[in-house]
Amino acid sequence: GHVFVDDAYNRTGFTLVSSSVDGLVGAAVAVSTSALDLVDLSRHSATHPRLGVVDHVSCHPLFRDNTTMCAARMARDAIGRGLGELGLATYLYGEGVDVDLASVRRRFGYFRANSSGSQWRGSEAEWAEVLRQVPPDFGPSLLRDEWGIACVGCVPWVVNHNVVLNTADVGIAKRLAKEVSERGGGLARVQAMGLAYEHGQVEVACNLLDTAISGPDDVDAFLSKALEAVGPGEQVGIVRSYQTGKTTEELRALM
Repeated sequence: GHVFVDDAYNRTGFTLVSSSVDGLVGAAVAVSTSALDLVDLSRHSATHPRLGVVDHVSCHPLFRDNTTMCAARMARDAIGRGLGELGLATYLYGEGVDVDLASVRRRFGYFRANSSGSQWRGSEAEWAEVLRQVPPDFGPSLLRDEWGIACVGCVPWVVNHNVVLNTADVGIAKRLAKEVSERGGGLARVQAMGLAYEHGQVEVACNLLDTAISGPDDVDAFLSKALEAVGPGEQVGIVRSYQTGKTTEELRALM
């Protein structure tokens, strides 16, 4: 697998790979159990949004065929059930479910910072009301402030591509994120948000839902052109771009 320790955002991402659904489910639930024991969301602070200690578990097929997608869906459902049995309010999304991840997150105000300095701190009182109005697929409809909420999905492979800018102006990153995203009329199959990063910089964080349609180079080229319109006085440019995980080819090689 792969571990990505994201110090800038006070979070860690784990990529687990297996040809066994049961093995993958067991490992994912075990990692989640440890996280719930070690982390208290009510004391957590970061410049990246999150809904819970186990914020997001996404199951992806590493091969483009119905059998592998079916296995990923089975893993998604079993992981969701396992988290629910731990007492964690868990929502499903993606394959076979009539909702996507962004929609679940919007219900809870995921994209709105709840503290000054573009910070997300603790949980939100409104989450408890949303849980009552739209009950989770697994687990209780009661909010545990120390755990928050989990989202578990099954979708084709998503590439997390992030572009760091040499400005501290989060407004510029948010504007560019809207421009580059499909929702804002930009690149097809791209989702994006602007965030405060580190070292006085900001970042346009992108989810590339289909790199055959819009890949990392397309995003970089789009943002480079968009930055030309920011104005010569701003002198905003791209510092670097990077992905947070391995490619599907690299992960297949681990199996």
